[in-house]
Amino acid sequence: MTYHPHPNGGGLVEDTASVDATAYIGPDARVSGSAQVYGFARVYGHAHVYGHAHVYGTSRVFDYALVSDASRVYGHAHVYGTSRVFDYALVSDASRVYGTARVYGHAQVSGSARVSDTAHVYGNAHVYGHARMSDRSRVYGTARVYGRSHVYGTAHVYGNAQVYDESRVYGTTRVAGNTQVSGTTTVSNHGTMPEFDTLTPSTGGPYRVLCGKDREFVRLDDGKWWALDAQYSEPARATEVEALLCDQIQDLNNNNNGVNQ
Repeated sequence: MTYHPHPNGGGLVEDTASVDATAYIGPDARVSGSAQVYGFARVYGHAHVYGHAHVYGTSRVFDYALVSDASRVYGHAHVYGTSRVFDYALVSDASRVYGTARVYGHAQVSGSARVSDTAHVYGNAHVYGHARMSDRSRVYGTARVYGRSHVYGTAHVYGNAQVYDESRVYGTTRVAGNTQVSGTTTVSNHGTMPEFDTLTPSTGGPYRVLCGKDREFVRLDDGKWWALDAQYSEPARATEVEALLCDQIQDLNNNNNGVNQ
């Protein structure tokens, strides 16, 4: 491997890499492999851009951050701390990835989103808008986290789940399937939230929410949600989270179909 100092900053650039004269490569930074840094991007500190990665626009990669493989950092995005962006991940716009965070797979972080601490975004997940991820949280699958929502603690959001508006998901919560958490909802320490499929109001009877293949929730005359198992045995009160989701789905059904309880 043969390196040469970049004229704008003095950082080392491998002869196989491509760096524009307008880009800045700080004295302790490196660009290697087939990586490309162009536009007015800045790579400095002890950062390293390598593989087939592209860093461009007015983006910045600094501290001890690593950007590699076929990933892209562009717009005015910042990647710093000891964070890593790799595989085919995209970090763009005014987003920030820092701490020891990881963005990988085909995941995207965009808008003004923040991914920090030891949070991971991967798979085909997308974190955008003004959303935040922190602590040891995980977002993966094809999940979406956006709006001004915040996922933190050791919470996981995955499958086709969506967390948005000003909602908060934290603790050890697992949000999966097609579940949506929205509004100003706060969900914490409730294990795996069930996948809610449909809401069907039966004629002259209670509203029913079907949950996966083996659970059903009904709203009785007391106004409370009650859970039934597949054999329709003795009902039990729905948990706080289950009841909250049932309420959201009922409201959504009423708005979409004009059905009144």
